[in-house]
Amino acid sequence: MEKKGVTRPLSIVLLVLGVLAVVGALTFAKPCVHADGSLATCHSAGQAIWILGAVVALCALVQLFSGKLAVKSALADVMAVLGVVMVLAPGTLFPLCMMQTMRCWTTARPFAMLVGGVIAVVALVSAILCFRAQGKKS
Repeated sequence: MEKKGVTRPLSIVLLVLGVLAVVGALTFAKPCVHADGSLATCHSAGQAIWILGAVVALCALVQLFSGKLAVKSALADVMAVLGVVMVLAPGTLFPLCMMQTMRCWTTARPFAMLVGGVIAVVALVSAILCFRAQGKKS
């Protein structure tokens, strides 16, 4: 059993960040949509952002209610990697529109990079706290 509340606040922050990534990628930080309603090149990047956010939110929820420190630690590691992937998704892993004045470059990419970076840092802090708590337990 873990010391009460070692990662609880960080799990809540990660849950909120995951939900923010989903909501943002589907609303205010949504990539480009053509005037005729067809999908832009950056559509896959937008899909990746909200899916990664949903997985982060799910991992944070499980971490929040898990009683085992090893599970919390593993989930923190996974969320740190997901945060890095979210930073790399728009423009590196998935293509964006050709013109850098498009919405995907000016809104969606900075949003994903900011939220993904914060997720990675918070998850890394959570992993370190779990690691230290496991060391004190032995």
